[in-house]
Amino acid sequence: MEVYVNGNQIGSTITVSPTSDIVVQYSNPINVSGNVVLEIRSTGSAQVKVDDVAWTSYSGSNPTIGVSPPILTGFSYEYNTGPSTAQSFTLTGSNLTADLAVAASTNYLISNSENGTYGTSLTFPPSSGSVSATVWVRLKSGLDIGTYDNENIVCSSTGATSQNVNCNGSVTSPPPPNASTATDATSVANTSFTANWNAVTGATGYYLDVYTKTPGVNATDLFFSEYIEGSSNNKAIEIFNGTGVSIDLSDYQFENWYNGLLTPITVPLSGTLANGGVFILAHTSASQTIRDLADITSGNVSFNGNDALALRKISTDTLVDIFGCIGEDPGTEWTAGTNHSTLNKTLVRKSTVTEGISTNPTTGFPTLDTEWDVYDQDTTTYLGSHDSICNSTITYVTGYQNLDVGNVTSYNVTGLQPGTTYYYVVRAYNAYGTSDNSNEISAQTEESATPVVLSSFTCTLTSDMYVSLNWVTQSETGMRGFYVLRGEQNSQQQAQVISPLISATNQSHTQVYSYRDTESLVDGTTYYYWLSMVELDGTSTVHGPVTVFYQSVSTPPVIPTVTALNNVYPNPFNPVAFIPYSIEKGRTDQVRIHVYNSRGQIVRTLIDKPHTEGNYQLQWDGRDTSGNECATGVYFVRMIVGKDSFLRKAVLVK
Repeated sequence: MEVYVNGNQIGSTITVSPTSDIVVQYSNPINVSGNVVLEIRSTGSAQVKVDDVAWTSYSGSNPTIGVSPPILTGFSYEYNTGPSTAQSFTLTGSNLTADLAVAASTNYLISNSENGTYGTSLTFPPSSGSVSATVWVRLKSGLDIGTYDNENIVCSSTGATSQNVNCNGSVTSPPPPNASTATDATSVANTSFTANWNAVTGATGYYLDVYTKTPGVNATDLFFSEYIEGSSNNKAIEIFNGTGVSIDLSDYQFENWYNGLLTPITVPLSGTLANGGVFILAHTSASQTIRDLADITSGNVSFNGNDALALRKISTDTLVDIFGCIGEDPGTEWTAGTNHSTLNKTLVRKSTVTEGISTNPTTGFPTLDTEWDVYDQDTTTYLGSHDSICNSTITYVTGYQNLDVGNVTSYNVTGLQPGTTYYYVVRAYNAYGTSDNSNEISAQTEESATPVVLSSFTCTLTSDMYVSLNWVTQSETGMRGFYVLRGEQNSQQQAQVISPLISATNQSHTQVYSYRDTESLVDGTTYYYWLSMVELDGTSTVHGPVTVFYQSVSTPPVIPTVTALNNVYPNPFNPVAFIPYSIEKGRTDQVRIHVYNSRGQIVRTLIDKPHTEGNYQLQWDGRDTSGNECATGVYFVRMIVGKDSFLRKAVLVK
C-alpha cells in the first residue's frame, strides 16, 4: 500500500492485514489550508476501504462549543443497498485557539457537505477564535439489520467540555419483490403449454404453480361461517360467500337483536366479497388478533350467548341467515344441541353447510349438532377463511407446486392430460423474500387426437389372489384391440405381453373391459401393468403403468401410510362406480362417506361407522337413499375421517 497527500507520496510502501489500521508517520508538516486529498493506493490486486481518517489538533484555552439540535432521529436504510439519506446539525465554537473537532461513533459517518466524502472525524480551524459549521450525518452502509440507538457524534476541542449529538437509526431488510403479472399461455398442445409472465424489478427468480380445480357446490346466498362469543368484548362474526360469483356487500346488513329487541341494531356492509372469501365484523375492543383480520370494527358487534343475530339482504328484504331466535330473550344462553350452548364459545359452520337458516328455529338454537363445530372460548384459529364444500378443490400437477424455474419469464409445462383446463400462478423472489401470487391464468390443453378415449385403467388384487385389470373407454374409432403387459420393474421396455389380443368394440359410447392375470406370482413383489391400445394400421399407444403389491393370504397386509379417498372409477360411470379409500396406521376414527348432488344435498350415505387401518372399497349403484335411480349429472363423494375431509367428483351418464 502507498499513501499520498494531494498527489504526493508520503512515507514508504506499507503492508497491513485486512483488519488492521494503517498508521503513517512523517516528519514534514502538511498544509491543511484548503482542500486536502488523502489516498491509499493499492500496489496489488487487493481492494482498499478507508473507514477512519484522523488528524491531530492543537491546544487552546477556555473555548466554548454549541450543538443544535442535540438529538437526530429517524435514520434508516435498507440492508445491503447503501447508506441512508443524511441528516445535519449545526455546531458553533468561540474563544477557540485550536481546531473544533467532531468524531462519529461506531455506526455513523460524518461530512462537511451532504454529498461530500464521509468519514469518522472532522476538524474545523477557527477564524478569529470562532467556528460555525454544519455537519452531515448518516449511518454506515453494510451494517447488520437492527436498531442503533443513542449513538453519539462527539463535538470537542482542547480545553472544552465535549458536546454530544445523539443519533438514533435502524437498518431494515428490503421488502420482497412485487407480484408479477401472468400473461396468457402460448404453444398450447394436447399435453403441454408454455406459461408466461412479466419480469419484476429486483427479482432473482420465480416460483411456478400449475394445478387443476374441481368446482365446489354453489351456495344459494351468503351465510354466517363463524361466531366468536369470547371474553369481555372479544366478539366477531364471519360471513362466507360460496355462491360461485362475487357479491356486492352494499346490499346486505348485519343485525343485532340484542336482549330481545323489537328493532335491531344494524351494521351496513360494503365492498365486494369474492367467491370463496370471508367478511369479518368485530367489536372495536376485540383482541388485536381479531381486529387485524376484521373488515369492519363496530361497537354494535356486541352480543352474548342469549342474543339473536341476523344477515339481511336489503333489496329483497329477506333474512338469509339467522343465529338465535329473533324477538326472544331466553335470559340464559341459547341451547344449541346436545350438551352445548352458545355462551363463551367459538362456533364454526360445518363444511357441508351450503345455505343459512332463513326462518327462526322454533326452540332455542337446535342446529348446532348438524351445522356447527364447537371450540373453546376465544379460539381464533379458524377466523379469516372457511373450509366448505362450496370451495373449489385445487390439485397440483406433480412437480409443479412451488417449482423454482429460475430467473425466466416463460416456462414449458409438460406431462399434462389432453382436453383439460389447467391454471397457473407465479411468485417472484429474491434474497429478501417472496412476492404474493400473480393473477391466475387458465389454459386448456387440446383434445387428444388418438382414436380411443381412455377414462380409467386400474388393477386390483382379488380375494382368490389373482390380479384383475379393468379399463373403461368413452369412445373408440379404428381400433383393433388391446394387449396387457406386465413387468417387475417400472420399465415398459422390459415388460412382457401376457394377454391375447382383446378385441375393441369401436363404439362411440362407454365400454368396460377386464382381464384377469392368473399366472403364478411371487409373494412380496410389486408388479407393473401397461395397456397397449392397437389401431387398425398397427400403430399403438401404451397407457400406464398401474401397480399392485402381490402377497398371499398368509402374508400380513400392507398398512396404508396415509388416509385418503382415491379416484372414483370408472368415471363417468354407469351403472356402478367403485370408490377406493384407505385408513392409515394407528387410526380408529368414525368414517362417513356421503354422495352429494350439485346442489349440495346428500343423496346417499354409503357408510358411517368406525374403521381400523387398511384399504377399503365401496360401490355406488347410482341410486339415492330411497332406492330411486339418480339422474344423469355430476355428483360429489365426500369422506370425513375425524377432522379430515376428502372430496372426489363422480359423473353419472345414462
